[in-house]
Amino acid sequence: MQRDTHAQQVVTDDGLTGCSRTILVAVDDSTQSRSALTWTLQNMVRANDALILVHIQPKTPLFAKADVDVTDLILTLEEKLRTESHVLLAEAVREVRKANPAVKVKAMSGKGDARSRIIEIAAAENVDCVVIGSRGFNKLKAGILGSVSSYLVNHITQVPVIVVK
Repeated sequence: MQRDTHAQQVVTDDGLTGCSRTILVAVDDSTQSRSALTWTLQNMVRANDALILVHIQPKTPLFAKADVDVTDLILTLEEKLRTESHVLLAEAVREVRKANPAVKVKAMSGKGDARSRIIEIAAAENVDCVVIGSRGFNKLKAGILGSVSSYLVNHITQVPVIVVK
């Protein structure tokens, strides 16, 4: 079964033309992510700005014996992850609209490595700034799991990256 691990879906798109700034906010189901979105709405967003909300789903894990067909299981898991991502983005869009109805919003769900996908989307959308929450991993945990915020700070050089704790 051939799957595109980099496919992305636009969940909401108000059309971002004519906006003075475009701010990408990476969202997930963590408290830190919600804090980053709230901080952005309270401290950065102005009336003529656009927000791009991005949620990256993890790659679907594949654990099976070679002689077992797991296609249906994988498709079910992918659908569950996609649905959860869309619900998460819909909640974030509602929060934006409640805080500032004039702001245009584009919400995108992607799949793969969050670090590289956020960089790709930021470049493709020509954003002016990237905002992400920090989970506050210690150095050992960040070294093992990888810190998305640290990676973005060190690899996005064209625009500011703001890490909200």
